[in-house]
Amino acid sequence: MVKNAEDLIEISRENAFGGVGSLFIVDYLSEKECKGKLNFLRRLRLEPGSSLGEHSHTSNFEIYFILKGEGLLIDDGIEKKVGVGDMIYTADGSSHSLINQGVEDLEFLAFIIPE
Repeated sequence: MVKNAEDLIEISRENAFGGVGSLFIVDYLSEKECKGKLNFLRRLRLEPGSSLGEHSHTSNFEIYFILKGEGLLIDDGIEKKVGVGDMIYTADGSSHSLINQGVEDLEFLAFIIPE
């Protein structure tokens, strides 16, 4: 399967999980396409000053891989700066949020994998 970049559609979600601003989403793979082995693979984008609000994971875990920009991750209440090349793992039962504190867009891949 190939999904060409020009065929992918970016949508926006306002104040995602109680965050601030818009979260821009490009779906690469859906749960159906992955036959339930992966909930999704998405490219996410936060503009400067925007955030993805705190949310928890139940019966799954999430991985972020930072492609562009920098931000502040809050992982189970612990703050950590993140940037290009960093990987973030949020385990089943944990919570996290992400804030774009940089001057450019924060772009990252997000994978949710069922337990």
